[in-house]
Amino acid sequence: MNRRGAALILFLTGTIACAAKPVLNIQYNVPDSIKKVEGLSAAVVILDQRSDKTILDKAAQDQLKDFTGKFVFLTEPYNKTEKDTALGMPELFKKAMGKRFEAMGATISENPEEADVVLRLVVRTFTLRFIDGSWKANIAYEAQLVNDDRIRAREEVEGSAERVKIIGTGDADKVISKLFTDIMNKLNLDSMLSKAGMD
Repeated sequence: MNRRGAALILFLTGTIACAAKPVLNIQYNVPDSIKKVEGLSAAVVILDQRSDKTILDKAAQDQLKDFTGKFVFLTEPYNKTEKDTALGMPELFKKAMGKRFEAMGATISENPEEADVVLRLVVRTFTLRFIDGSWKANIAYEAQLVNDDRIRAREEVEGSAERVKIIGTGDADKVISKLFTDIMNKLNLDSMLSKAGMD
């Protein structure tokens, strides 16, 4: 390879590595559900109780200099792809859990007071760090199923994921997407609804 070709590769590598990335893309895969609750109206409420509201650590901020704290939500239930405008962290959780309810046949209500059941997610941790050349993500939350102003079922969910950075910022999308899907689907919503008497 001549010097000109090598220089071009180095230039393109640098361009990719430094490309602007104001949002992270979250690919969420909606799970199948055995339990069906057609006719049930559900509302999803997100409570952000993170002790540190910063998503990225200093090293991750250096890698994602243009990150705005927003996410693009992508999902493929039933072979359909959906792409929304950029969402904040609370809206991201709300969107995903809404998709889970819809997959069970429920309708989503924007007014918790009018819903048959309310799923309240208390977010404890949502971070993406860059350590020793790897992306490391952590998410933790508590799910509370509320009916008639009483918590009928609750579950703690947490997890972490790691992915080595190869080139550019695409691996940041991949690690956070995998963890987000795993942590959202880890919640046993079928069991919680049964405990709450929503059969």
